[in-house]
Amino acid sequence: MKVNDQNIYIYRPAGNDTALVEGSDFSTEKRQKINADLLKTYPNVEQVGFISTTGLPQLMMAGGEFCGNASRSAAYHYLKGKDGVIDLRVCDGTRVIRAGVSHGEAFAEIPLRDTLEKTVKKLASGVYQVDLLGIELFVIDGWMDDPAAIMESAKLWLEKLDHAHEECQGIIFIKENQIAPVIKVKAINTLYYETACGSGSVAVALVEYFKKKTPVQLRLKQPSGQWITAQVDQNGAQISGLVTQLSSFKY
Repeated sequence: MKVNDQNIYIYRPAGNDTALVEGSDFSTEKRQKINADLLKTYPNVEQVGFISTTGLPQLMMAGGEFCGNASRSAAYHYLKGKDGVIDLRVCDGTRVIRAGVSHGEAFAEIPLRDTLEKTVKKLASGVYQVDLLGIELFVIDGWMDDPAAIMESAKLWLEKLDHAHEECQGIIFIKENQIAPVIKVKAINTLYYETACGSGSVAVALVEYFKKKTPVQLRLKQPSGQWITAQVDQNGAQISGLVTQLSSFKY
């Protein structure tokens, strides 16, 4: 399916390669079809977002979910990689977050569904539920070196923990300062062991904040080998890290 000769940009926000398609007036059905086509054509791309070209900067994900790394990529795109701050409309236009570039690294505020105190729940020893706006994550203290084993374990956890609370859910396995994120987006039927995950990174920081009740800043290694810094304090949460542009083309 062609996208009527729209501009498309592919960014790498510490991994988690993201395609941004110019145009925010596509129907939900068309966004999902474009998403499926791009994921099939470009196997390195893990997600697709749609960005406005007029008015307030806006990012709409193919599945309607919130994505921290796509938000960082959008901020980098709008600012052309230069230092600055923008107000970015996300979550299908229902929220506005602060995002931008500082000293060469792109950052994005992570919107919370509720207060910090109500965002994290302990489900069992080493298992925490983190409810963010547009995505529900489960942080699990456990580790496997084999990607296939990570996927199989994540599928079992998703079946066990699926509360149907959000269209986007994920399992974040942790070991010291490393994460292994598996993200499921129901609307577009995708399940990825992602090469990086901004929302997953901030979920780990939120769990630490839940435990310690003090401001947290964590630098977390992603499966790509790159790093994302997650910060949480009484004012909210944000992530930051490198973003690089891989390509741009018409499609």
